[in-house]
Amino acid sequence: MLPQKSAILAVMMMATLLSLGSLSLMPLDIYASHSYEAGVQEDNISDNTHIDLSQLILPSAGVFPLYDSSPNFVSGHFLYRTPCDPDTKVPIVSVIAGHIDESANLTHVDFVPLYYVGPASPLEGICVYHAHIPDPLEGGSPRVTDIDLVNYSPNPVAFNPGDAVDVKHSANSRQYRRFL
Repeated sequence: MLPQKSAILAVMMMATLLSLGSLSLMPLDIYASHSYEAGVQEDNISDNTHIDLSQLILPSAGVFPLYDSSPNFVSGHFLYRTPCDPDTKVPIVSVIAGHIDESANLTHVDFVPLYYVGPASPLEGICVYHAHIPDPLEGGSPRVTDIDLVNYSPNPVAFNPGDAVDVKHSANSRQYRRFL
């Protein structure tokens, strides 16, 4: 019988080897469709992601990855409760979204156009926002695989109890094509 640390190490090594072996079964050339609106189709994969931010302190210039669907482009709705400027109702921590690619000319990331939801924002300094993912008509990225929070303020931001992000998204399963 192996000592406990050796047994854990052996299990971790076996899991790593199994996962690396499964990579060889994956197609080598996968490309996603560049259509930014998946729409409602019978082969869409709908999902909901909820992220509790209440324990997060984001340093100045800090980035917090919220969602990554690579290589699948997604479309959906985005809800965000966060600290905001009490006068301007602008969020202190920004949301960016887009597609990161190995090729620089296929990479595009932009601010998510956020819409302030007044009736859902009754506390001073805490705001609720809604957005469409993607929203290229309002300045957002035309295709989205990644969504991140970025603190552009000069100070760290501590999120409050109840602060959260909710992403209701659809990923089109037809977006994969294998080129032989």
